[in-house]
Amino acid sequence: MTRNEMKISREGYRVILLLLAISIALATFVHIYTAIPLWLLIVVIGFIYRDPDREIPSIPLAIICPVDGVITSIAEDHDPYMDRQALRISMRMNLLGSYSIRSPIEGKMQQKILFFEGESSAGGMQHNATYASTWIRTDEGDDIVMLLQKEGNWKPLHCYIQSGERVGQGRRCGYYRFGSMVNIFLPTDVRVKCKPGDSLLCGSDIIAILSKAGARSLNSDAIGT
Repeated sequence: MTRNEMKISREGYRVILLLLAISIALATFVHIYTAIPLWLLIVVIGFIYRDPDREIPSIPLAIICPVDGVITSIAEDHDPYMDRQALRISMRMNLLGSYSIRSPIEGKMQQKILFFEGESSAGGMQHNATYASTWIRTDEGDDIVMLLQKEGNWKPLHCYIQSGERVGQGRRCGYYRFGSMVNIFLPTDVRVKCKPGDSLLCGSDIIAILSKAGARSLNSDAIGT
């Protein structure tokens, strides 16, 4: 049985508890009406930091949408992180959606976070923009790379998974409050299951399926070996 619960991301607990403590103090020592604005603010903060459960599809080779957002473009492009030709799926995060980031596939976290300057391309990446990368390798040797555009220090990017740690398909692996563009680089032989304009939910919608014929074992000249 799947539990449909509305959770709060761990980043939101400290803010909510602080506001709750202040509101209780105001209601106790001043007047209950003085706490009403803080209670309303707690509701807003809870909405921003909500982290709803999602029903993860039980399809082993499926690549799960990592964020709530809208597909902006799909094209073959150069993967600047792994220096390869790949299929790039670009998404714009939904400002009214959940800001949780979920693992698109089951595998091993090869690289947790690496910040670097982007380069201009035919699709989603912007010249001189700063990107944070997350690289996951499946047991079959397929490499999935997510590049999240970072815009200033006021939008902190949190990653829950450490390098070398295994991560499950659709598992919560990070949080990016008010995040913007996300680029997902996949092997070129995947079967795409989305199109530009689609509005997708992280953890439950499928963006592509890895090709069984394209699944490959690790070899000695693979990146990171």
